[in-house]
Amino acid sequence: GFTNVDSQGIEGVEKSFDKWLTGQPGERIVRKDRYGRVIEDISSTDSQAAHNLALSIDERLQALVYRDLTTAVAFNKAESGSAVLVDVNTGEVLAMANSPSYNPNNLSGTP
Repeated sequence: GFTNVDSQGIEGVEKSFDKWLTGQPGERIVRKDRYGRVIEDISSTDSQAAHNLALSIDERLQALVYRDLTTAVAFNKAESGSAVLVDVNTGEVLAMANSPSYNPNNLSGTP
């Protein structure tokens, strides 16, 4: 996935779990005197901490799936291909690949 310049998720896992990954800021409303000193707390809301997210992608399986998919696309003279490797017992996604691939850091030429 991708994030924008403000680190907000705009695609993929980052977008789906944006609120979970970023948390929420707290808020405090106060009354101040003319010197800027707090003289009264009117209300406050606690911040919500950000969470971590563990993915089930296996690096070794990812490399194997990508290699075999690239070979299959070339062998079948296909324009492209996709593969998803799922653990049938848990439903975890262990590997996911597209061919041809792209570099998410290079957005030129991306629709």
